[in-house]
Amino acid sequence: MQEKQEGKLKKLLKEAKKTIADLKAKIESLVAELSAVKEELAQYKSVRGQLRTADLEWENDRLRNRLRTYKEVISRNNLWRYFAKHRSQSATRE
Repeated sequence: MQEKQEGKLKKLLKEAKKTIADLKAKIESLVAELSAVKEELAQYKSVRGQLRTADLEWENDRLRNRLRTYKEVISRNNLWRYFAKHRSQSATRE
């Protein structure tokens, strides 16, 4: 009877060890997959950040050009006296 139970226990232990090995392999696979996903996400964030930076640089250039145009119009029409108060405030801010 004991030998029969011992045989069953050995069989169960063998199956448990196989299950553990399978689970370890599955975990390793998932860890590798997670690592790949993290790397892909980092690349996506990097590209997204570069695109956002490019957009901001483009908008900054556009606004600088617009400001330059406004300053030229003010100078051309000799209107700086109307902006003297604002110019001194902006100079103080800078």
